[in-house]
Amino acid sequence: MTRPRIITGLLLAVFLAMGVAGLLIDYGFVGVKMSQALELPGPEHLLGTDRLGRDLLPRVLVATRGFFLPGLLAAVIAAVLGVSLGAFAGYAPVREGIEQRPRWARALLDAARAVVKLALALPAALPRFVSIVLLCAAWGFEPFLIGAVAGVLYAAELGEDVRQRVDQCAHEEYVEAARSEGLSWARILGLHILWLHCRPLIVRHLVHLWSFVILVETSLSFIPGEFGIQEPDPSWGNMLVGARDPALTGHLWPSVVPTVAIVFTVVLLAWMGDRLSDPDDAAPAEVQEPAEVEEGAA
Repeated sequence: MTRPRIITGLLLAVFLAMGVAGLLIDYGFVGVKMSQALELPGPEHLLGTDRLGRDLLPRVLVATRGFFLPGLLAAVIAAVLGVSLGAFAGYAPVREGIEQRPRWARALLDAARAVVKLALALPAALPRFVSIVLLCAAWGFEPFLIGAVAGVLYAAELGEDVRQRVDQCAHEEYVEAARSEGLSWARILGLHILWLHCRPLIVRHLVHLWSFVILVETSLSFIPGEFGIQEPDPSWGNMLVGARDPALTGHLWPSVVPTVAIVFTVVLLAWMGDRLSDPDDAAPAEVQEPAEVEEGAA
């Protein structure tokens, strides 16, 4: 195992540990103690306290509830919708087969293409963050609703990239060789194209989507009104908002902790997305496997 993979695995373990710890911590231990307000890190409070004397360490960890599972939900929705639409619209043998089928099947393919094109046009006309605010305004800004909306909006971008990659791979010689060997289009598409050649692309998109959910959840707390997660429930966004007044009086530490948490997590996810999608990490033996099918066909 190479050193980059070891580092990536360790960072992924840190991220998962933060999320799991946030889900398991009993939030009842995070109490208000005005006599301990704005304390610096020490043996009793490892990350110090905020303006109300609440321990910052459990609050930072509990705040991951606002994006950990919602971000996972967004990734699952984007993967299911985006990969399905992209693979369906991009695989040439599927298109050729559908063109010989009844009119409703051809209409379904045209509808899939239209959905991808329409959804891709929305971010250009309206930023994705604004779209989330408008769509969530009617039902409330619950973290899971934010994650679901983000996943649906992001699915089009993922679907278009998957469509282009699938369309490119579908014309490779090893695909034609696999078809001549009698392999089903589902096996060719699922194993030889999506798994071997689209997996890094999909992973990069989903990891970046997860970091986008973090930034959305954080940004909502700065909008006046009932946006984002509200006190006393902690989020990195409302922790930053609550640290503004102490910062004006010279107590900067309560704002440093959530800032470092946000920057560390977003950069970590971006780095992991780039490493996990690195073409050099692909297994050469697996990529060459379809070529063996071609030689056997010859």
